[in-house]
Amino acid sequence: MLSFLGIMLLLLLHPQAQATDNDHLKAREISPVDAQAVVLAIQDEIYDYGYEKDFWGFESSGPRGPEAAFKIYIKPELVPSQGGLEGIVIYKYPPFGEVIRPFILSSNGSAYLVGKPSNGFPWTQPNTKTIYMDDDEIGRDKHEWRRVPFELDLTPSQNRLKAAVERQKMRVGFSQWESSRARRK
Repeated sequence: MLSFLGIMLLLLLHPQAQATDNDHLKAREISPVDAQAVVLAIQDEIYDYGYEKDFWGFESSGPRGPEAAFKIYIKPELVPSQGGLEGIVIYKYPPFGEVIRPFILSSNGSAYLVGKPSNGFPWTQPNTKTIYMDDDEIGRDKHEWRRVPFELDLTPSQNRLKAAVERQKMRVGFSQWESSRARRK
């Protein structure tokens, strides 16, 4: 009890120290670096779950071979949240369709997507399919939010898959790709 009171007294006496520690939690606009962290998180999750095979309708030719290329939509404002700054992204995610998902940007610059694709993006969650939402609102959001280029290698190299898996394990502590490979052995 005494240590709690001592900490509270220190915070009251040194409010600037408290503000400095939380500077990274101030609401702000999303930066290009932040947007690329979100793109990487989406790509990594898709590769980790093996869903790149489901993007066949979006296929075009890219520098590494077949790729899917389209825009994703990121809400320009990031707001303080537990664990970092929270934002929202809308993107195409076969086999689910188009989804809207919150994400968290941590103080180290990594993006963490809220929810798991294995849950199927039900209408009862904040990470859901846009088909469950108001069409006019989604249209407005896509018009007003940042349009960010998104590319997905449809035949990723083993090195790219392994890098995505490692980043996923750092983000969520688990790899769907490694888990499914272990089950096949």
